[in-house]
Amino acid sequence: MQPVTLLDDITFTAYAAGHTVGGTIWKISKESDNIVYLVEFNHKTERLLDGSAILSKTGGIIDPLARASLVISDVSNALRTHPPRKKREAQLFDCIKDTIAAGGNVLIPIDTSARMLVLAHLLEHHWRQYYHQTVPLVILSHQSHKTLQYAKSMLEWFGENIVLAFSNAKEHPLEFKYLRLCTKRAQFETLKGPKVVLASLEDCETGFSRRLFLTWSPDSRNTIVLTSRGRPGSILRKLYNYAGRPLDDHYQQFPLDLNVPIHKKVPLRGDDLMEHLRRERERRAAEERRKAMAEELASPNDDDEEEDLEDDENELANEPTAEEVDVWRTNFDVYLKDTANKPMFFKRQFQTYTLFPYLEPRRKYDEYGEVIDPDQYMTEYDRLSLAQQQQPLQMKRPQQDEINTEPEADRDSDDDAYLLSGEKASKKNEDANAITKVVTSNKRFPVRCNVRYIDFEGLADGRSICTVIPQMQPKKVVAVNGTQKEAAVLRDALDSQEMNTEFHTASVNTTLNLSSTSHIYQIRLTDRLLSSLRKCSLGEYELAYVSGIVQKKRDGTVLDFSEGIPGSHAPLLVGDVKLAELRLRLDQMGYKTQLGKGGVMVIYKSEVSNPIAIVRKNMEGNLMVEGSGLHKDYFKLRDLVYSQLVSL
Repeated sequence: MQPVTLLDDITFTAYAAGHTVGGTIWKISKESDNIVYLVEFNHKTERLLDGSAILSKTGGIIDPLARASLVISDVSNALRTHPPRKKREAQLFDCIKDTIAAGGNVLIPIDTSARMLVLAHLLEHHWRQYYHQTVPLVILSHQSHKTLQYAKSMLEWFGENIVLAFSNAKEHPLEFKYLRLCTKRAQFETLKGPKVVLASLEDCETGFSRRLFLTWSPDSRNTIVLTSRGRPGSILRKLYNYAGRPLDDHYQQFPLDLNVPIHKKVPLRGDDLMEHLRRERERRAAEERRKAMAEELASPNDDDEEEDLEDDENELANEPTAEEVDVWRTNFDVYLKDTANKPMFFKRQFQTYTLFPYLEPRRKYDEYGEVIDPDQYMTEYDRLSLAQQQQPLQMKRPQQDEINTEPEADRDSDDDAYLLSGEKASKKNEDANAITKVVTSNKRFPVRCNVRYIDFEGLADGRSICTVIPQMQPKKVVAVNGTQKEAAVLRDALDSQEMNTEFHTASVNTTLNLSSTSHIYQIRLTDRLLSSLRKCSLGEYELAYVSGIVQKKRDGTVLDFSEGIPGSHAPLLVGDVKLAELRLRLDQMGYKTQLGKGGVMVIYKSEVSNPIAIVRKNMEGNLMVEGSGLHKDYFKLRDLVYSQLVSL
């Protein structure tokens, strides 16, 4: 939670979101305005992660995030209510048990890093108790090794329980014994029998999860576990929408035919191939010209070296090269002499006289002498051989009979065809380096496997959103990533609290005017006055009371504060006393407290004694302490309440 200041007056502060490792809630501050970006947070504790930092240990909102000028919140889960975590874990274990008993496989599409660690840690502990080595547990991802390697080095980002367990057992929580990491399909195909696979990516649109979905979904013995809803339009979202609602404790077998896009790699032929080769030649030629120009411009320009090489340079050929001609055809900045400049103490780095855009050919030297250019000694045969090595494809135009006489089936290279009902690709690529393009077509694909939705997104549900955001008491709220019905749930929750909060719903390609008018000025204080102030700390701010004369400048942005006016003033109390924190402090001092309706707290000396004082807040939000001044503990309680504030 270390603040970072940008542009001199804008401060960014990150707070733990509790959704993923390193996930953050952002607070953006400028002067008196605070913006809280509250998207994808989770306030509940999980196996690897603690809850969000938005809530304090007493259950209230932390001070830096309270009473923000603007809160941007995600409402995609406003209509959903999550079951308890233990119940969802039990549903996952039962689903795996029933599928393995039936001789099927379990596919869990996941992302590559964030939520994969939570599921991997959960299943690893379950395997240690039940399955051991009998059933393979696999993570199928290209970056699985790197993900675990980096996660092991960030143990301090995990929850307190994980850190404590590591300190006691001296065993890393991500040191898996039964979880196998596979990065290639050949490694995965060696595993026989029923298996549980966590495959990337979570949308089933690409990667290993797509391949396994096309292979396993026609078999009714297999099960696909959806841990998230996926992005709109993806295969995962289609499966979730077909289910309609989160599924109950029973399986749902899908008699469904999905339109699945099938991708095929087709070698470039004819005009398409010639157009690609032409663009490739132009790109390489332009890249060579840029490199040559950069080398010429990066050549040294020292006066001493110019004197040493003056005679040698006169012997060079005066005929311009192709690179020099290209340089001369470009535009140059011509520097003119600045007659208004006065003599300076330090010497200028360059003269500002008129220059002619002439590129002098120079010889380059290194520690071994003059640098030899191999192009000057290369023959035409050497250049042709080098070009063939750099470009494996021949740059000749294919004959017309070569283009049209090949069968169409021989020229197709399938990408997904071998996954569909055991269909083999028609023919492999004739050349491994052949240039190909991807052709996409839709095909009706049968889904006959069991599908189960168990929420492991790690996001706050509607009940949590409608509880946390009203407690923040924001001035404005913007709802994102949700429908109008989901946004209406949060709006009704704010209206039920009788809060005067502006509510807006943001959609794609729309602009919202959220500016606020505030008369805030910057005041310039003298060093003598600033050193004489008595500062008090309140949260992340330092406060001081000062009186003086303010002089307004012409621009109206910065005010001069001349001298302080001596004299006394009435004490000014700044801050907000929270009854939950005050009650915790009273319990530590040995007093008994009882909370009543309307935000009233009654304080007792003991359980059988009469009340000493009553602390409550009126309609204006002012704190009132009522009691008998004759009681000796009354003044202690009053001083305790005053200690929660800052007196200026």
